[in-house]
Amino acid sequence: MREVSYERQTLDHPNPVARFAHRARMRRSTRLIQPYLTGSATLLDYGCGQGRFLSELAPQFTGQPITLLGYDPHQSAQFDGYRVVSDPGKVPLATVDVITSLEVCEHLSNAEMAEFVDFSDKVLAPHGRLLVSVPIMTGPALLAKELSRTILLHRRTDYAARDLVKAALLGSATPRADDIKASHRGFDWRGVLAQLLETFALEHTEFSPLPFKHWYGQSQVIMLFTKK
Repeated sequence: MREVSYERQTLDHPNPVARFAHRARMRRSTRLIQPYLTGSATLLDYGCGQGRFLSELAPQFTGQPITLLGYDPHQSAQFDGYRVVSDPGKVPLATVDVITSLEVCEHLSNAEMAEFVDFSDKVLAPHGRLLVSVPIMTGPALLAKELSRTILLHRRTDYAARDLVKAALLGSATPRADDIKASHRGFDWRGVLAQLLETFALEHTEFSPLPFKHWYGQSQVIMLFTKK
């Protein structure tokens, strides 16, 4: 398997269909959080990667006292327009108006997910919003995703043929990959939703990139939460 940058696997994917899907969920995410970025609001992107989302968001708030923060323990900043958070424990409690976590939760272990939920609950302002997007790894889009990854990464799919067919056609969950940092296999977005609902209230859900309101056939789900 060859090394391919994260940007080339997502927003700059050589496959126009995959590129469209990733850029569509970024546009939708931006639209959903914009109403809450007013006055001197603070946004923190949890698992911001190299900072692409924040960098593209920043020009929209030129001259406004909006604070953009990014935290990622695994990747270093490659884009401008935001302030890096090196220690999330130092973020003051109840001071963040919007927390985003885009295509991150599918790579978190149970302990890491619990840590993310606890952090978000503590630092989110009383009327703040939490926006989470994750991939949908069931339904017909899975076949296109796996074919695209196989071509881009020069590697075979890590799905057993039977599991791939069941997941793609029946929407059935499959066994989770051993290395969840590198593979989406077996990820079920409904599990993340259930975990988040234990602490937050779901305000809005969108599926992307197609313009209909059901997950089947879609590539990503975007969920907007409030504090209970």
